[in-house]
Amino acid sequence: MRRLSNRILQGSEHAGALGPIGAIPNGLISFDDALVRAWAEDPQAATSVQVTLGSADPAALHWESSSRYFYVITWSGVCLISIGGGRIHLATPEPCFMGDWGTVIDASNGAFIVGGNG
Repeated sequence: MRRLSNRILQGSEHAGALGPIGAIPNGLISFDDALVRAWAEDPQAATSVQVTLGSADPAALHWESSSRYFYVITWSGVCLISIGGGRIHLATPEPCFMGDWGTVIDASNGAFIVGGNG
């Protein structure tokens, strides 16, 4: 799996539910630690991975956290399975489609928040 450059959301940038941050506060876990935590809680067989630091309102998202800083680990090239409804018809016989999966980690303490592709 190829690791892409770490990313910090700034200005008007967004990544899923995460928005930009100003200055990086002290006391956050490192990008590497966030990736290790994501791998421990929500590992994905991906072709590449990128760790992004951003901010979010955890109450609005119903996340159990008091931090406003989070890492999203984006696993790209993941075999995603269609749940519900009918099977997606692809040229490949596998019952999946290739896409991205995101794992959110609390940047203040390394807690797993959520994972998914929606």
